Amino acid sequence: MTITGAGTVTVKSVSSSNSEYNAASDVEQGFNVNKAVQTITLTHYLIEHMEDAPFDISATASSGLPVTFNIVSGPATISGNTITIASAGMVVVSASQAGDSKL
Repeated sequence: MTITGAGTVTVKSVSSSNSEYNAASDVEQGFNVNKAVQTITLTHYLIEHMEDAPFDISATASSGLPVTFNIVSGPATISGNTITIASAGMVVVSASQAGDSKL
């Protein structure tokens, strides 16, 4: 058996008869498969200055799925993975990955 995703799995055992034995009753057993855990790794930590040009940030998810970014707080905007600083101050960025049927 190969697990291909999260969810409920039911395994059914079936036997047939032969010249010496009658067929056994079918037996079913179920179990749940939980989604895998993933991590996000930022490729570098940033220290930027307000006079700097817009810059790109990047991160990877252990799942290999794409990571999205949002500005949590601070004087900056983000479009895709490009941050533009509006003024001096601390900027907090979040990175997230929504997962899929396996994660």
